Amino acid sequence: MTIASAHRTLGAADRRSSGVPVDPHCALLREVASGTEVDEARALYEDAYNGHDLSIEPLDADFSFRLATTGDAELRLRSNSVHGAMAGIAAVPDDYVVTWLTRGAAIIDPASDAIDLLPGRPIVLARDRPIRFRSHDHRQNLAAEAYDVSAAPLRFDCSRSPSPAALQRWSAVVAESTRHVAQPGTPTLLRAAAKRALAVALLETFSRAAADPARAESSTVSSPRLRRAIDFIRANAHRPITPTDIADAAGLTVRGVQSAFQTRLQSSPLRYLREVRLDQARIDLSAGDRDTCTVAMVAHRWGFDHLGRFAGYYADRFGEHPSCTLRRTARAS
Repeated sequence: MTIASAHRTLGAADRRSSGVPVDPHCALLREVASGTEVDEARALYEDAYNGHDLSIEPLDADFSFRLATTGDAELRLRSNSVHGAMAGIAAVPDDYVVTWLTRGAAIIDPASDAIDLLPGRPIVLARDRPIRFRSHDHRQNLAAEAYDVSAAPLRFDCSRSPSPAALQRWSAVVAESTRHVAQPGTPTLLRAAAKRALAVALLETFSRAAADPARAESSTVSSPRLRRAIDFIRANAHRPITPTDIADAAGLTVRGVQSAFQTRLQSSPLRYLREVRLDQARIDLSAGDRDTCTVAMVAHRWGFDHLGRFAGYYADRFGEHPSCTLRRTARAS
């Protein structure tokens, strides 16, 4: 069992950390970082979440942030609060990470569909892949569990919400497990039982998804190269990239990368790029300021020059016109 998280260098931000050994094999990490400077927050979150293209904007003069972490090599618990607007790309480690809001709003794009994070609705993030996100004055909890599942990694369906009864059980297990895991003096066996209970709750609460064709194990060279192509598209969707650029990033010919997309995803590189851009446009529209954001502005930002075609693509993908998304955001604000 391994976990990718490590101690962080937090610059001038307020930091208090201590490692309290519960037994020789399981040291308890406890860290808290907080502050009121935007630059410190940006450096903290870029490091903590392996992020890039990160932007943080104060909502008012009372900008603040706080990131608290506790746990060990098998389970890491985090509480995160930012009084501001954040956006960027975070790399999820090769662990099972459950996240849920307790305040504010956020949108994440874990695969191909944007998902609204709502208070009280936990989801399991996709493992070992970049995630674009946007949040607004949020308070968030995360639980990262590390298991040796290399032979058969699990995938979860983020689009399916757990039932109210399942959520109630999950909340109860999280509360109990957190109490035991976070206490330095908890006996080793009790901490181990708490971590097992949380692992069982993870499996019982969240629906598992079918295998991801883009990440399926394969004896051919196309699978890792397709993964590189997908990662390149997602990291560069805001740039004017071409099929040749995608093929070069994957180490394939243009025909080869087209064949890989068609075989594995029943799509094409350019269609996949368009869908990624539509998802990012939805994120921007869902978080747009009612006084300054327009559909045309967002469409042009993501490379859609023809507003009619953009609206058609958007409606086909999300079941509503982009103006409806923006109006709903304006009403909510």
